[in-house]
Amino acid sequence: DAKLYSRSLRIDCGDIDILKKMPVIAQAALADVKISRPFLDFGECSVNKSNSIPISLLNRSKILSLKFGFGKIAQFSVQPSKGILKPLENLDVVVTFSPHNLGRFKQNI
Repeated sequence: DAKLYSRSLRIDCGDIDILKKMPVIAQAALADVKISRPFLDFGECSVNKSNSIPISLLNRSKILSLKFGFGKIAQFSVQPSKGILKPLENLDVVVTFSPHNLGRFKQNI
């Protein structure tokens, strides 16, 4: 899940002829979010009506909080549209399709 780095930092104070070493430790991890559905199919929906589908977001990281956000896309909305998932936190969001005109819609959110 994470990689630990440990090094020594050398500090050379040339004017007073002192050489110091200081340990530096850091941890690096990749974001890992799981979305409960690979795609959403809202089926048929009348103009000016809406269909909603709940999905779950899971932060699979044990150490990182993840900031998420969904941009604005015509005909679609997501609630909550942004937030922070704490490590190992699961959050349900609702994606709503509200067509304002006739047609077939396909979007990435």
